[in-house]
Amino acid sequence: MLTENNMIELAARVTPQWVAGFVDGEGSISARYSEDTESFSVRLQVTQKNPIVLALLLVRFPGGITNSQVNKLKYGTFTKSHFITWNGRSAKGILETIKDHVIVKKSLVELALEFLEHITYAGGRTTDMEKSERSRICTEIKKINAPNEAQYASLEVLQ
Repeated sequence: MLTENNMIELAARVTPQWVAGFVDGEGSISARYSEDTESFSVRLQVTQKNPIVLALLLVRFPGGITNSQVNKLKYGTFTKSHFITWNGRSAKGILETIKDHVIVKKSLVELALEFLEHITYAGGRTTDMEKSERSRICTEIKKINAPNEAQYASLEVLQ
């Protein structure tokens, strides 16, 4: 049984294959463009009802932001879910770890890692070529996540 007392011992047993399977089943990789800041971002989010399972991931891959939400179900019942979100560079460690083992989200992991290669330091100047690459990668991620939605045909933010 997973408890707070044995969490560190169990975290040491977490393998890249287990993390990849967990991300394949309970994770999402997304990208977006913010018109307010004229910036692109990529994120990895993992959702789970058991917060201790998520704590195992945080022990191995720090930098994620945790949160919880209550979901209303049928017949007036409720359930609580927890999630971790790694934004931008903070996602690199977990993405690098799972890239050779993930199956379902392999192309998303590869695109997210490619996107991270185009991130400058905070406040750094970005060339039009870098913006164009980020736009292309974000569009590809959005197409994979919503292949039937015509609205993701192109972000067209640079033209």
